[in-house]
Amino acid sequence: MLSAIFTNGCASPIDGGMAQKRRNIELQLAVGERLRLTRHALGLKQHEFASQIGMSANAYNMVEAGKRLISIEDALALSSTQGITLDWVYGGDPGNLPHRVAKAIEALQDVRSEPKLNAKS
Repeated sequence: MLSAIFTNGCASPIDGGMAQKRRNIELQLAVGERLRLTRHALGLKQHEFASQIGMSANAYNMVEAGKRLISIEDALALSSTQGITLDWVYGGDPGNLPHRVAKAIEALQDVRSEPKLNAKS
Protein backbone atom coordinates (compact mmCIF):
# COMPACT_ATOMS: atom_id res chain seq x y z
CA MET A 1 0.00 0.00 0.00
CA LEU A 2 1.25 3.47 -0.79
CA SER A 3 2.09 5.59 2.20
CA ALA A 4 2.24 9.06 0.65
CA ILE A 5 1.30 11.80 3.10
CA PHE A 6 0.36 15.26 1.94
CA THR A 7 1.78 18.30 3.69
CA ASN A 8 -1.45 18.62 5.68
CA GLY A 9 -0.85 15.15 7.19
CA CYS A 10 -3.67 13.44 5.30
CA ALA A 11 -3.12 10.19 3.52
CA SER A 12 -3.00 10.26 -0.23
CA PRO A 13 -6.34 9.88 -2.04
CA ILE A 14 -4.71 6.90 -3.74
CA ASP A 15 -4.43 5.15 -0.36
CA GLY A 16 -8.05 5.88 0.48
CA GLY A 17 -9.21 4.65 -2.90
CA MET A 18 -7.37 1.37 -2.52
CA ALA A 19 -8.75 0.85 0.97
CA GLN A 20 -12.27 1.68 -0.21
CA LYS A 21 -11.95 -0.77 -3.10
CA ARG A 22 -10.81 -3.49 -0.69
CA ARG A 23 -13.80 -2.77 1.61
CA ASN A 24 -16.15 -2.91 -1.39
CA ILE A 25 -14.75 -6.28 -2.45
CA GLU A 26 -15.05 -7.60 1.11
CA LEU A 27 -18.67 -6.40 1.26
CA GLN A 28 -19.49 -8.00 -2.10
CA LEU A 29 -18.02 -11.32 -0.94
CA ALA A 30 -19.82 -11.20 2.43
CA VAL A 31 -23.17 -10.29 0.85
CA GLY A 32 -22.73 -13.01 -1.76
CA GLU A 33 -22.06 -15.60 0.93
CA ARG A 34 -25.08 -14.48 2.98
CA LEU A 35 -27.30 -14.71 -0.10
CA ARG A 36 -25.92 -18.18 -0.90
CA LEU A 37 -26.72 -19.31 2.66
CA THR A 38 -30.18 -17.75 2.41
CA ARG A 39 -30.89 -19.45 -0.90
CA HIS A 40 -29.81 -22.83 0.49
CA ALA A 41 -31.90 -22.24 3.62
CA LEU A 42 -34.91 -21.64 1.39
CA GLY A 43 -34.13 -24.76 -0.64
CA LEU A 44 -33.92 -22.88 -3.95
CA LYS A 45 -31.66 -23.15 -6.96
CA GLN A 46 -29.93 -19.98 -8.16
CA HIS A 47 -32.28 -19.46 -11.10
CA GLU A 48 -35.35 -19.94 -8.86
CA PHE A 49 -34.06 -17.49 -6.27
CA ALA A 50 -33.12 -14.95 -8.95
CA SER A 51 -36.48 -15.22 -10.67
CA GLN A 52 -38.36 -14.60 -7.40
CA ILE A 53 -36.65 -11.22 -7.01
CA GLY A 54 -36.72 -10.28 -10.69
CA MET A 55 -33.03 -10.80 -11.47
CA SER A 56 -31.55 -12.76 -14.32
CA ALA A 57 -29.78 -15.96 -13.31
CA ASN A 58 -26.49 -14.61 -14.69
CA ALA A 59 -26.74 -11.35 -12.74
CA TYR A 60 -27.61 -13.23 -9.55
CA ASN A 61 -24.71 -15.63 -10.07
CA MET A 62 -22.34 -12.63 -10.18
CA VAL A 63 -23.79 -11.37 -6.88
CA GLU A 64 -23.51 -14.72 -5.14
CA ALA A 65 -19.95 -15.12 -6.43
CA GLY A 66 -19.05 -11.76 -4.88
CA LYS A 67 -18.32 -10.12 -8.23
CA ARG A 68 -20.99 -7.45 -7.86
CA LEU A 69 -23.17 -6.10 -5.09
CA ILE A 70 -26.90 -6.71 -5.12
CA SER A 71 -28.77 -3.47 -5.78
CA ILE A 72 -30.97 -1.97 -3.12
CA GLU A 73 -33.97 -2.51 -5.41
CA ASP A 74 -33.23 -6.23 -5.73
CA ALA A 75 -32.56 -6.52 -1.99
CA LEU A 76 -35.92 -4.84 -1.31
CA ALA A 77 -37.59 -7.33 -3.67
CA LEU A 78 -35.95 -10.12 -1.66
CA SER A 79 -37.30 -8.54 1.51
CA SER A 80 -40.84 -8.30 0.16
CA THR A 81 -40.92 -11.82 -1.35
CA GLN A 82 -39.05 -13.78 1.33
CA GLY A 83 -38.92 -11.52 4.40
CA ILE A 84 -35.12 -11.35 4.22
CA THR A 85 -34.03 -8.16 5.93
CA LEU A 86 -31.60 -5.60 4.57
CA ASP A 87 -29.84 -5.84 7.94
CA TRP A 88 -29.02 -9.45 7.07
CA VAL A 89 -28.18 -8.89 3.41
CA TYR A 90 -25.85 -5.93 3.87
CA GLY A 91 -24.85 -6.13 7.53
CA GLY A 92 -25.00 -9.79 8.51
CA ASP A 93 -27.51 -9.25 11.34
CA PRO A 94 -29.88 -12.25 11.41
CA GLY A 95 -31.97 -10.82 14.26
CA ASN A 96 -35.13 -10.07 12.28
CA LEU A 97 -35.03 -12.89 9.75
CA PRO A 98 -38.02 -15.23 9.62
CA HIS A 99 -37.41 -17.83 12.33
CA ARG A 100 -37.32 -20.84 9.99
CA VAL A 101 -34.82 -19.11 7.68
CA ALA A 102 -32.60 -18.04 10.57
CA LYS A 103 -32.58 -21.59 11.98
CA ALA A 104 -31.77 -23.09 8.57
CA ILE A 105 -28.92 -20.60 8.04
CA GLU A 106 -27.58 -21.35 11.50
CA ALA A 107 -27.61 -25.08 10.72
CA LEU A 108 -25.81 -24.48 7.42
CA GLN A 109 -23.18 -22.38 9.18
CA ASP A 110 -22.71 -25.09 11.82
CA VAL A 111 -22.16 -27.73 9.14
CA ARG A 112 -19.58 -25.55 7.41
CA SER A 113 -17.65 -24.97 10.64
CA GLU A 114 -17.46 -28.65 11.64
CA PRO A 115 -14.06 -30.25 11.05
CA LYS A 116 -13.99 -32.52 8.03
CA LEU A 117 -13.40 -36.18 8.76
CA ASN A 118 -10.34 -37.60 7.08
CA ALA A 119 -11.36 -40.69 5.08
CA LYS A 120 -7.93 -42.25 5.72
CA SER A 121 -8.26 -42.12 9.53
